[in-house]
Amino acid sequence: MEPSLLDQDLELPQELTFCLQNAFPDARLVDEGLQAGPFDADYLLVDGDGRLLLVLVEQESGAPIALRTLDLLAALPHLTQWLPRLLDDSALDWEQAPEVVVVATGGDPALEERLEVMIGDLRLFMLCEAVTRKASGAWLSEVFLNGDASRECGPPVAAGLDSTSEERLAFLTDRLTRIDDEVQVEERGGQIRWRVRGALLARARSDQGRLVGWAGSSSEIDLSSTAGVEEFLESCVGRVVDLLEEHSGDEPALQQFEIVPRDPGMTLSPEELDAFRVP
Repeated sequence: MEPSLLDQDLELPQELTFCLQNAFPDARLVDEGLQAGPFDADYLLVDGDGRLLLVLVEQESGAPIALRTLDLLAALPHLTQWLPRLLDDSALDWEQAPEVVVVATGGDPALEERLEVMIGDLRLFMLCEAVTRKASGAWLSEVFLNGDASRECGPPVAAGLDSTSEERLAFLTDRLTRIDDEVQVEERGGQIRWRVRGALLARARSDQGRLVGWAGSSSEIDLSSTAGVEEFLESCVGRVVDLLEEHSGDEPALQQFEIVPRDPGMTLSPEELDAFRVP
């Protein structure tokens, strides 16, 4: 079994590694133990589209997790100025605002209510455990805060877009769901992201009012033009095919599937064929 992306280069508790890998399947560990003045972060990850994830894990001792979260959110504007010099990783896209990920263990029963009033790009996960006489396991269960619930009231929209670009986003979402009906769309950090089976398919954002996007490993695509939209969708199709190939080993049915030509047989009656014959 190949090591997970989070299990490379740096040490991370095995249980937490598995939990984070399941919650963020395309993430990679960049560094850990960030400490700067009053704020800190336990782990620094980069997700599949280059966004920095600052992970805070609730500890039995030390500052309360809600206070640590508040300090970190307040420091984000300053963090984005000097973190690029601190973290030398070409995969990080510093045009995207970092996301704060809180992993709670249940030590603060009022944590959800405390986080809901905070302003910032924030996600909360509860560390859940199950134990039997012979085995034990753990996983992360996301707790959707009020800010997340509001996104479900309508199609996600990236900030700074005009009505034409918003309509184009809706068009792209419609086309992508036709490519694969498991495509999901979300808005985070001012970006629209399309995911399929947990993996990043494509993303788009406003660049000074102009809609731009990326599909898979493509370069920036101008989505304000018809040619750009066609290129974007073609890249998305290629990305879906790549993902199917990557996961085909996990699906025995896909390995056994084969297209076999078949004689369609007679589709018109003799009377219908006579009607098409030239006298």
